[in-house]
Amino acid sequence: MKKSLKRTAIAAAVGASLALVGGLAAAGNQYVLVWTGDKGGWEPVNDTLLPGPGAHNDPLLNKKTDPNYEKNGKGVASFLRTGDPNDLASDFIAVVDAKPAHVYKYGAVVNTATMPFVLNAHVLAQVAFGLEVGDVGDVGLTPSVPDATTKGLFEDGLPSAIANEAHHTNAFLEETNDGRKLMWAGGLISGNIFGCDVTNPMNIRPIHNTIVSGDMKGAVVRYNANGPDATDPKYKNTCGLAVSGGFGGTNYLTVADDFVSIGDNLLAGSFLGTKENFQGTFNAGNGFAPTLPPSLTTPGGVVVFNHDGTLVKEFSAVLNSPGPIRHKPRWQCIPCAVLGEDITTPQDTNNQANPHGIFARPDLNTLVTSDYGDAVSLALSGQTPLGLFDETAADTQAQGLDSTVRFWDIAKMKSMSGMGGDDYRPEDIAQVPDGPRNEGREGGMTDAGVSIGSSSVTMDEFVGLMAAWKTNCTGGPSDDPGCKGKQHKGGFVASMCGGTLFYIEDMTTWQNGQTPNIHAVYDTGPCTGVSVFFLTQDDTYLIAPISGIITPGQPLYNRDYPFEHSRRVVAWDVRPLVNDTDGIQCDYPSASTNTYSDAKGFAHRFDGSATTIYAGARNNGASDCPVIASRVILDNLDNLMGAGGPHFTLPNPADNRVVSSLYFFDLREFALPQPVGSLPGSGSIGDDRVCMFTFKKRLKKGIGKARLRSDRRFGLYSDVPSWGPEGQRYGPHFYFTYYDGCVDFDRKSWPHGDSGHGTPHGMAWWTS
Repeated sequence: MKKSLKRTAIAAAVGASLALVGGLAAAGNQYVLVWTGDKGGWEPVNDTLLPGPGAHNDPLLNKKTDPNYEKNGKGVASFLRTGDPNDLASDFIAVVDAKPAHVYKYGAVVNTATMPFVLNAHVLAQVAFGLEVGDVGDVGLTPSVPDATTKGLFEDGLPSAIANEAHHTNAFLEETNDGRKLMWAGGLISGNIFGCDVTNPMNIRPIHNTIVSGDMKGAVVRYNANGPDATDPKYKNTCGLAVSGGFGGTNYLTVADDFVSIGDNLLAGSFLGTKENFQGTFNAGNGFAPTLPPSLTTPGGVVVFNHDGTLVKEFSAVLNSPGPIRHKPRWQCIPCAVLGEDITTPQDTNNQANPHGIFARPDLNTLVTSDYGDAVSLALSGQTPLGLFDETAADTQAQGLDSTVRFWDIAKMKSMSGMGGDDYRPEDIAQVPDGPRNEGREGGMTDAGVSIGSSSVTMDEFVGLMAAWKTNCTGGPSDDPGCKGKQHKGGFVASMCGGTLFYIEDMTTWQNGQTPNIHAVYDTGPCTGVSVFFLTQDDTYLIAPISGIITPGQPLYNRDYPFEHSRRVVAWDVRPLVNDTDGIQCDYPSASTNTYSDAKGFAHRFDGSATTIYAGARNNGASDCPVIASRVILDNLDNLMGAGGPHFTLPNPADNRVVSSLYFFDLREFALPQPVGSLPGSGSIGDDRVCMFTFKKRLKKGIGKARLRSDRRFGLYSDVPSWGPEGQRYGPHFYFTYYDGCVDFDRKSWPHGDSGHGTPHGMAWWTS
């Protein structure tokens, strides 16, 4: 009764507010298009406990307590265990009603579009993954006769619709001259790129000439938007395959991440790794992880493709000349050592090439990528058995994380052929600066008898450059009016576990033979997880998700300031920075603001130096430093136990609302019978919600006066409960989803069927 009254009161307030402003909502419809993975069915074949994310490993989590566990789901693991097509459930685009005036539907999933079933369009259909025929047991998906060229693990058995690990999309829809709106969605594990014509979100169709069925090793069928296919009901609410991550697509690169337009009907995608880089396998004898595949590893690069994927060019991210020497060795990276890297000595960063973040400024003829880390080391890093007092799986996770930003000539990428041809490479490489923090304490028992967990060198400020984005003001007529004719040439990049925001002062100086300067402008703290961010259209605010990662009870949790590791979305006022014409003064704080110790338990695990036990400042306080104006905390037991939080956060075109997805990635979906499985991922998962916020810049009030608030109208009437047939029966949850301004993708039913839990990641706004 109380809930009913509360809903009625909120709905009345919403209606009154809309009436007072005289039609606040836009005349047309508004949607958020969410690229969603089908999580279903990764339950192990036996009753052993599930591998827990982060610090919460066995026996802390099992099928009854793991918030990311799904009962009775349909998906890749259930299909690979049984071989039954009825156990298949496609990854999909979820269309979420994002118009506040639709009071009862605001936040509802009003449509979905599934992916096509194209055989052998998946990297695991083409590469060996370090296994021999028969290792899968009785599933029968490996070739009966090994292919001497590819040795595909799931060759002839894995279609493109499943097991993609839905990741990023082009965050801003491509609008064609004939009025169409196009979206591309990438599979982190599959390497696939799907093309969706989202001109009508209630009738999504494949992009013209993309692949809709067939076998990449044989004949395929392409969608003809100019013929009978355009009205054929079987193609309603489906996407097409633009670029295969397996056969008949990319030849060298895999692990698809992010996509941006570079003009002339071309897009560029960042690809974290390569398909085959070395021979042999890792094994459990290394003491850190199960069998490691001879694929999906370093180096990565950039894939340029046209709308339907009939043109695909691949570019290695490794320059033809040496890069800067890494600030510190990659001590923890056992895979790096096996590959021949001396992890006791700082190495040339040129070969540590794993592009993740990407942005393009065609007006400046510059594309920028940021390097995150070796894909295989990331996929296996959550395997390490840890206790509650270790700082998540990042402590000994063997991640090979990177520290560099690379600069590319867009015109050359359009005109040159890349790998296998003229082999165009990036023009320049810059390493982000190191900071005063010294992470990587040894842990154990202190002299006072206190148990303190070790921390990781992957938490140093410069490590793991996950996200990057551009300034938007070009000085041209199509700019947002708030640009006021200004041209900005800067860009931003952020380290995830390093927790630091960096500013590229002028991305174009490589054109004059000078490596662009990169400045540290805000340190949010070790392993705080600064993730995929964007700027408002007028370059006044940067809206960023901070996933938190570290969980309560771990010694590092909130070490330096209150709410340091809370899962949250923040709004940085960056006007002083992007408008600075006198030289950037903002920098790291002085080391004197930190406290260090080399006492027992606090000495550096690798070199014995004193480690940071308290970092007292976020930057040096210069007048051009960004200012956090507002934040919204999203902590709940699901994302605290899941060692993650908000990951992909995107303002709408009007810059008055912001949407965020809270899921990172969870490779335990691929936990098949040994030795195929045990891909634990990074140990940071998050939860499966999509949250909405209202945003007011309040520019006239001064610097740092914006207001970001949870939009509690979102999902008020349309969200699924955390209990009953749509909730608890399909997985344990430790929160109630009403009134939090979020909608939960852990549910049984979708417009395309009862396929169970979804994992929301990349998104795009659709507005008319």
